[in-house]
Parts: sequence; C-alpha cells; structure tokens
Amino acid sequence: MSSASYAAWAKFDVEKELERVDETEQLEAKHKQQQKRTRAKQNVESSVAENAQQSAEILAAQAAVAALKAKKGRKKGSHATEEKATQLQTQAALFARKHALLQQILEHRRLGDQLTEDGKEAKLHFEKALAAIKELEEMAPELLKVEEQNSESSQDKSDSKHHEECKHEGEEHGESCSDEKKSIKPSELPKANDLMAIIKMFYKDVYMGIGACELEENHLAAATDAFKEVLLRDDVHLTAWLKRGEAFERMNAPLLAMLHYNRITNL
Repeated sequence: MSSASYAAWAKFDVEKELERVDETEQLEAKHKQQQKRTRAKQNVESSVAENAQQSAEILAAQAAVAALKAKKGRKKGSHATEEKATQLQTQAALFARKHALLQQILEHRRLGDQLTEDGKEAKLHFEKALAAIKELEEMAPELLKVEEQNSESSQDKSDSKHHEECKHEGEEHGESCSDEKKSIKPSELPKANDLMAIIKMFYKDVYMGIGACELEENHLAAATDAFKEVLLRDDVHLTAWLKRGEAFERMNAPLLAMLHYNRITNL
C-alpha cells in the first residue's frame, strides 16, 4: 500500500461512515414502509368504491325484478311486492350516491395533492372533497342500516346452509363443526367495510391538505384550525402536531409551538 493510501485510510472515519450507512438504511426502510402503507391505503379505498358500486348494481337488479313482480301483483290486488320494489329502488339510489361521493372525494383529494404549489387551486379541490365527505357522513346512518339488514339476511342464509352441511351422523353440531376463532390484529388503516372509519380517514387527509394550503398562503390561524380538525380525530397524528407547531412558531407564539413539538417527542 502506498503512502498516499495509508494517509487516506488514516483520515477515514469508520464510525462516521457506519453512522452514514445506518442512516441511509433507516431512510430506505422508512421509504419502503411508506410505499407499503400507501399501496395498502389505495387498496382499501378501491375496495370501498367497488363495494359501493357493486351494492348499487345488485340492489338495482333486485329492484327491477321486484318491480316486475309488483306489476303482476297489482292484478291480484297485492301491494307487498310493490312496496318491496320501491324500497329496493331507494336503497339502490342511496348506494349509487355513495359511490358517486366516494369518487368525488378520491378525485378532488388527488387533484389537491397534485396542485400543492398552487395553494388556492389545491384548496378548492380539498374543499370540494370536504363537502362530499360531509354529505357521505350525513348519509352514513341510513347506509349502515341498509348494510346491517342485508348482512343479517345473508348471515341467516349462510347459517342455515352451514347447519345443513354440518349434520354428521351421531355427532353434536357444536363438537365437530364449531367455527374456529381467529384473533385479528388491529390495523392503522380502516377496513373497507368500516364506513365511519373510512370517513374519518378522508377527513384527516383533506384537513391536512387544507392546512398545508393555508400554511403555504401564510393564513396561519386558518392553518392551525385545519390541523386541529385532524388532531380532534387522531391525537397521535405526528405531522399534524408538527405542522400546527410550525404555524404557531410563525405566529410568534413560541410557547404554543414548543407544546406541540414536545407532544411529538412524548408520543
């Protein structure tokens, strides 16, 4: 080894290089984790929209069949099938509206995220998404009621079929055909069939977007209000605590800013 090589090696800081490598690996791991979470979130959102569309189509088909039966029933003086057809048509329209609102939320949130450099334009899209979320939230009780009714009906049919398949000679149903209970680990992301959790997720996304726009336009008080809406729904949202602290710092309120930054370190 030449003297120049020895000199270069002597100056080489092994500890510093190991720290750099470790930091790089941590950043790569965090990036992969974020990508994985983003894909999982996109899958949940796609499932929600697809389920709403499928429910609307199924109910519309059932309503059409019920309407035909009602037409025949009128001749016999029966009003039951006519009422059923009307009910199914109402439910189909309800789920069609749910699907349309979900599409609006996803599209306006996407456009808002893309237009981060143009705060005013981005904010308009986030506000449209917010209006759609609020309408969806107002519809939620009725949607959940219909979903519960349909779920109970499907469960009754499933239980009946399961019971018939489990009739073993000389065996009790509870002994050999009992359902296995599997423990489900809690997930940060909502399930596709949890409407209220989905709505909560959308609220957080959109208010974060609005807060970022207000911060970009130096509307600091409005930014703190938007980030507060996120924290009211998720008090461990690190980015919301950080951005709200940043807004207070820019408002020359260092104590409030420090409270927010301390909250992050304590989480």
